[in-house]
Amino acid sequence: MSSMNAFRFYPMIKNKMNKKILLAIPCYSWEINDNVRKAIDKLIIPEGYEMDEKVIVRTMIHTARNFAVKLALNWWYDYLLFCDDDNAPEEDALKLLLEADKDIIWGLIRWRQFPHKLCIFDQEPDKDGFRKYIPLQRIPLVKDDVFEIANTWTWFVLYKREVIERIWNEYCNYPFEFKVSHYIPLITWSRVEIEKAYPKFLPLFRYEDDNTIKIVHYPISEDLLFHERCRYYWFKIFAHKKVCLKHYDVDWTFYSVEDEKDDLDSNDNI
Repeated sequence: MSSMNAFRFYPMIKNKMNKKILLAIPCYSWEINDNVRKAIDKLIIPEGYEMDEKVIVRTMIHTARNFAVKLALNWWYDYLLFCDDDNAPEEDALKLLLEADKDIIWGLIRWRQFPHKLCIFDQEPDKDGFRKYIPLQRIPLVKDDVFEIANTWTWFVLYKREVIERIWNEYCNYPFEFKVSHYIPLITWSRVEIEKAYPKFLPLFRYEDDNTIKIVHYPISEDLLFHERCRYYWFKIFAHKKVCLKHYDVDWTFYSVEDEKDDLDSNDNI
């Protein structure tokens, strides 16, 4: 029996009036640590919503995420929420993400490694003029609690059904791919025209004078590539600065996003 076949999933009998959320937790071991488990159990489920949980154990990360997308689509969930097994949300995290009502929205988490940058990305051109993602060091100076970002990982992120459904169909039931570097699976003229017309996109590829194609080559993870695909189909990505998660290390110390509102300097955003 394969490891995937060993998983069992028992969806609850649903109230048709409620919107359905699937919480998917990829887990490298056999169970979630108690700190994260307690945090998830305390999540506030707003009225009018109900949530099922699926822990996907001992599976490669892109496979686990594809499996979660398939479950969410097959069982007609309205939302898919990813949470990593070392991220502990606050009680109101899900409630705040739902209230924001965005296609893709993410909470704030810091890297465990020094200097503990935020796990959200801005973009700037690299030396060849291609798009390069830059992790933010501090929360940007923004008027609202919810602000648009260039990209993020899938450590604690909420998707509406139409997002995962579109990317699932467009990429042949394989929206998350195991790739160590960025690539364009199909370079089409429509993609070229989109990149020219949409100023927020720095190019991922370009045609040289000798008609060869030059492609960006810096490393990228499966979740950043997934969000590239979402942006290609005009879905925007947002972060919520009031949704701050603890990021646990191997020894279960943790790093979190501190309150920086009083001393933010606009020159220190990156």
